[in-house]
Amino acid sequence: MLYRKNHYYTYEEIKMLLSAWQQGYPALLKVSSIGKSYEGREILAAEMTAGGKPESKPGILINGNLHSKELIGSNAVLYAMEYFLSGYGENPYVTKLLEEKTLYFIPRINVDGAEVSVATPYTLRGSRRMFHEKEEGVYPADINGDGEIVKMRIPSASGQWKCDDIDSRLMVPRKEDDKEGVFYDLVTEGLVCGEITRPLKNARDPYDLDPNREFPFDWSKDTIGYTRRECSGKYPLYECEVRYLADFIFAHENINTVVDEHSCGGAYIAPMTFCQEHGGPDRDVEIFAREGEKATKRTGYVSNGAFPPRLYGVARGSYTTWLYYERGIAAWCNENWNSRQLVEPVDADHPLPYMTALTPPEEQLKLERKLLAWDDAQEESYFCPWTKFEHPQLGTVEIGGWKEKWIMDNPPKALIEQECEKALQFILQCIDASPQLQAGNLAVTDSADEKFRSIELEVTNTGLFPISGTYQAETLGIASGFTAKLFINGRRYKAEDLQENLAGSESMLLHFEIPKSLTGTFTVTVESRCAGNLSIEGSI
Repeated sequence: MLYRKNHYYTYEEIKMLLSAWQQGYPALLKVSSIGKSYEGREILAAEMTAGGKPESKPGILINGNLHSKELIGSNAVLYAMEYFLSGYGENPYVTKLLEEKTLYFIPRINVDGAEVSVATPYTLRGSRRMFHEKEEGVYPADINGDGEIVKMRIPSASGQWKCDDIDSRLMVPRKEDDKEGVFYDLVTEGLVCGEITRPLKNARDPYDLDPNREFPFDWSKDTIGYTRRECSGKYPLYECEVRYLADFIFAHENINTVVDEHSCGGAYIAPMTFCQEHGGPDRDVEIFAREGEKATKRTGYVSNGAFPPRLYGVARGSYTTWLYYERGIAAWCNENWNSRQLVEPVDADHPLPYMTALTPPEEQLKLERKLLAWDDAQEESYFCPWTKFEHPQLGTVEIGGWKEKWIMDNPPKALIEQECEKALQFILQCIDASPQLQAGNLAVTDSADEKFRSIELEVTNTGLFPISGTYQAETLGIASGFTAKLFINGRRYKAEDLQENLAGSESMLLHFEIPKSLTGTFTVTVESRCAGNLSIEGSI
């Protein structure tokens, strides 16, 4: 199966693509399952490296579709995989990277919910596991059979919506002093469960568990989701998909960096941005801030200041905050895409506001008018014109509105590649910032009295983060330095456990002193938990 850049993949297509890549690049890629989803689908992971033991190299994990409807997350992961696979042996940077590091990829975590989102008119944020009982109201359904679920508007004296004065296709909230005119109930396209009452209301999603609120750090069963009720499960790691993801982290201690691909905020979110109340060690905060600013200059997607100051508890129990605050891993939530960029300049001088909920309603209406004007100029429209339809329960209604899944939640297909390229550049930036031990000068010198020899090896951390992954690892008491060993003629002669959490771009000198009477060959090995291993040979 050939990789298609501007295409949203079904589960079977991802499975076939990973299999084809594994057959085409057997020396680089190994595909396996981390567990089965609620509905029994394998959650596939890929390990990519060139030679050596994968677990002995620094590990970087790139995963997507923790939130099911955020399909661009899977595309960003697959795009990165294609870049590394096709670049090995052709691109010196990629070749060196895969020889030194191990890359892990999980393209689609919530495989059940994503399959609903990509292959049907319906949309899910989490899994197919029902958490709440159904309630009365309107449930989504493609009642006119056009393959999309949009909105319904029904004239009603008690309606809380009206047509925009400038463009009647857009709906705006009714004001308290609006007494005359036509007013509407505005609900999702669908069917009514229970008694029909006015004003009509949408029923809350019974599948409204949020997988990105189920992780142990700062978890609370009372965390409220988009349906305004509890969404974090009965206990941390409640759903199987989330547990398997955590198990994967536990099983790969060499992972020092994670990029979690989401949509649709247009933002690079560091752990301490989600958790302003928790902060972090100053040196970590500085690195995250600097790297976020660098990414913003490239794309205009916001990083520092993504949330208003002292806005606490915005993502309790989230994946990347658990990775950082409890595992000491440098983790980013990459919010790909934001439809605002279709109609407004987005660059370092005009960064995107992260949350549309923080945008004043009048500004949001202006943006929507611009989006509609943009849509009018496209060959493929993402706004369905309001069309009368005989509803089996409600009589005459009008169906129309935005195909939100394909323009608000994810980029239009023609823009997938463009968006994935932005994601790739951020992934490369995160990889470059990750810790990596590198051997420098090796020197063998005699002592002044010529009774001893000194073997000295310079070791450098070429990344920006320290060799334990982060300085938060020190706070947690899990920071690990490295072990240096000297072997002479194949037998271990000396070993040292060095606790230095070697900072980014810093070097240190390893020193071994041996009697001059020892001759032959020697090997110096350096082993670290998540910054790689070294083996340097010489003769004496």
